[in-house]
Amino acid sequence: MAKQPPSRSGDRGSPSHDRDLSYRAAVGLVTVALCLLAPASGAVDYPTEDPIVLSGDLSDRTQIVYGWRYQPGDDPGWAAPGLDDSAWPVVSSLLPTDEEIPGGWPRIGWFRRSLRLAERMPATAIAIRVEHFGASEVYLDGRLVIRNGIVSPDPSVERPVYSNNFDGIALEPGRTHVLAVRFSNARGNLHWQENRGFWVNLRSVVSAAAAYHRFDRLVMLRSMGFGGAFAALAMLHLLLFVFHPASREHLFFSVFAASIAASLVLMTAWDLETDFLTRLLIFRWYVAARVAMVLSALVLVHAMFRRRPSWTTWLVSIVAVVFVGWVWSWDAMRSGFFGQLFFLIAYLEMVRVSVAAVLRRERDAWIVAAAFVPLAAVSATGLAAALLGWPINFSFLSLITMVAVALAFSVFISRQAARTARELEHQVDEVQTLTKRALEQERRAIHQETERRLLEAENRRRAEELEAARRLQLAMLPHVAPKIAGFDIEYRMLTATEVGGDYVDLRLGTDGRALLAVGDAVSHGLQAGMVVAVAKSLFQSVDPIDPPAEVLNRIGVGLQTMRERYASMAMVVIAVDDHRLRIASAAMPPLLIRRKSTGRVEEILLPGVPLGTLAGVDYAVRDVDVGSGDVVLVTSDGAAEAIAPSGEHFGYDRVIEYLEGCDGQAADSIVDGLVDAVTLFGGDVGPHDDVTVLAMVVE
Repeated sequence: MAKQPPSRSGDRGSPSHDRDLSYRAAVGLVTVALCLLAPASGAVDYPTEDPIVLSGDLSDRTQIVYGWRYQPGDDPGWAAPGLDDSAWPVVSSLLPTDEEIPGGWPRIGWFRRSLRLAERMPATAIAIRVEHFGASEVYLDGRLVIRNGIVSPDPSVERPVYSNNFDGIALEPGRTHVLAVRFSNARGNLHWQENRGFWVNLRSVVSAAAAYHRFDRLVMLRSMGFGGAFAALAMLHLLLFVFHPASREHLFFSVFAASIAASLVLMTAWDLETDFLTRLLIFRWYVAARVAMVLSALVLVHAMFRRRPSWTTWLVSIVAVVFVGWVWSWDAMRSGFFGQLFFLIAYLEMVRVSVAAVLRRERDAWIVAAAFVPLAAVSATGLAAALLGWPINFSFLSLITMVAVALAFSVFISRQAARTARELEHQVDEVQTLTKRALEQERRAIHQETERRLLEAENRRRAEELEAARRLQLAMLPHVAPKIAGFDIEYRMLTATEVGGDYVDLRLGTDGRALLAVGDAVSHGLQAGMVVAVAKSLFQSVDPIDPPAEVLNRIGVGLQTMRERYASMAMVVIAVDDHRLRIASAAMPPLLIRRKSTGRVEEILLPGVPLGTLAGVDYAVRDVDVGSGDVVLVTSDGAAEAIAPSGEHFGYDRVIEYLEGCDGQAADSIVDGLVDAVTLFGGDVGPHDDVTVLAMVVE
């Protein structure tokens, strides 16, 4: 079978079954070298005690493989927590061979283990994930909590799945819980390391979510990064072939790169699909894409070296077609040995052809040979590791060596094309060197002078426009700090470009109430200035007594009518009524309040999306009472996201630490100090984003 696409790595690293000690000793040195190549997947605990005691923060996986009580057959009563299973034999849930399964494997059976949270652990939800190519039902203390597929010993009824998600179970500290798994694998699907059973992963909910998201990012990077790069190479060389059909190497390379891109996309689909029958269909296409990659590479190698295929190449091609047909006949996942062996033989044939070209002193043949040798070596090492039964994943190294092969092909073809082009160019240059040189110099001088004048005119025009936009933006901001009775208010603003995207404004009511707005446009430069202008006109149209959330909605609707991609803004609106603040925020950083009485800083973080991005948003509102001496600090994200020359961010912790030390300071001293701290932190580079700081000291 072709090498199966690697399964989700958020919970990978399942152990192989025990091997004969003398056999291990014979391959010990080789095994140590191979293990150095295995990708790190985090700490894994394989407990064998009964009951399993869970303790600590559970950030590392607890993988339950060994110590299961096993009973072949099917009886719903075997889920009962009070069942005496002491007479049941103890097995590994991987079900490696019939000889290691007491009572045999009649396609369905029950497995039981005991779990317990350590004594002083809090009652908590535990993330649980059952991995298999069959179907399962999980019972906790006799109650069905998880169903993965349809469990049945009948292949026509069973619906096998590979679960990609974690479920939650609730455990009580100090209490022994009984975990029972009803499991079937009626089709005999072989999973990782060619086992047909299952394994259970336990970890904290937070750790499980982090692992899941980390793996999703890696999968998408593989598909969009590497897959997109190969697809771009395929399109580039296809166009080169269209423009020059005589260069068949470009066509063969295009097929080669496209088949690799297709296999990476299918690998991603394999990782994300849960229904096993669909996964099997994806796997068939994945094998077809891998075989197409091998055959196109063989054709490309012969075309580059202008050699007819030998009988060994024809034999590999015939075996490839038979192999694909065999895989498409499967109704279950089978052994991966034959697929790995086939690809190793194909890679060795590529090595033979390229090394033979090197021995014939073909130009640049060493480039192709140098790429094929590591590819064959990694494939051979992976096959050896599979034969030895050690859990080593070579998928990353295989991908890297395949990238090296593609680059070698591209470099070889490019060097050939460049060499031909240089020879033709040299011949033309010998005939018209003097004439071309004189004409080129004259043309270059005229062109440079024209470009210089155009550039000067364009720079003057842009400078005038930017200066006008800067004056307009400054005119839209308050000329003096906002004045609200009972508050000392001051603000400062640093712009990253000539025209900033931050915004401060105030609406005063006749009854002493006021609306204060601080905004941050998503874009920069002239676009940001346009968004600020629209936001100001919308804010000035509201009544000071309007609720802050309604003000945000009204401005958001106005920005949406612009139908411009960058017409969005984060904003916080504060309604001031005596010493009570009503706050509504649209994706702004947390508002900070330093309490005079305690010296501690409170964070007011309200969820929301930027204005102008979504319609009909209900923005959260928070009422906060402030007292004399309390300090309210509002900043744009440019303050916390200021970057030092070392690459370190200023961060909200530094903002909070600074505010905690502002005891008894006036508003202008507070904003000046924070702006100076951010400026000093950024060094000579200057701000990467607009920085706005507004402080309100309650009098």
